Amino acid sequence: LIDCDFKYPVLHRYGVASEFGLADCLTSDVPVEACISACEEVPCWTMPVGNSKIHANHLLKTNRLADILQRLRMQFDYILINTPPILPLADMNVLAAHADALLLIVRAGSTPQQFVRRALSTVRADIPMHVILNGAGSLPHYMYDYQEMAQV
Repeated sequence: LIDCDFKYPVLHRYGVASEFGLADCLTSDVPVEACISACEEVPCWTMPVGNSKIHANHLLKTNRLADILQRLRMQFDYILINTPPILPLADMNVLAAHADALLLIVRAGSTPQQFVRRALSTVRADIPMHVILNGAGSLPHYMYDYQEMAQV
């Protein structure tokens, strides 16, 4: 799991112990191995944003990102990249060029439909894009009947 949200990084908040991160890898000679750390509870490795004062768009457009991702692809089965929201930043299109598939997470009852439509039309990727509805809450009332039938 790589944190590429340079403006509001969050990965470091989850107890991930790494002195360096992606920005350090992109801007200096810090090796990739020094920027990733294992989670204790689950079989997952993480790479936080790290230390950077440079605008993310400049960092992400370097060839170093492609090299880093290539090295990580040799080590890991899946690489998930946490990005900033699609709107209003251009970072997503830069990152999409390095992805095999895109997941758009939409918060139910919170994200306006016009934002979702605009976000979908903004991404210029020729790769599969999937939408995940998050925070849907409880099941619709008619689903409870099916759930009760399954328990009988």
